[in-house]
Amino acid sequence: MKDYKSALESHQHALQIRLKLFGEDHSDTAANYDNIGDTQHEMKDYKSALESKQKALQIRLKLFEEGHSDTATVEVMTAFQLHNT
Repeated sequence: MKDYKSALESHQHALQIRLKLFGEDHSDTAANYDNIGDTQHEMKDYKSALESKQKALQIRLKLFEEGHSDTATVEVMTAFQLHNT
């Protein structure tokens, strides 16, 4: 059985560490928000998943130009989350 609750707690703990190390506007921080969103999606918490994906997208848009592969991937996943909410 998949333990999404523990996975979410681990991702949230990792996020706190990354925020301290790198700050909000860093690609690793964005990736962590993305991972949190994936886990929330698996838990069927679509509203929270969308919020996490949007946060990841906001950070990536600050770091990379629109159309960059990292930004485009999150844009697609955010659209997917919008479809599920």
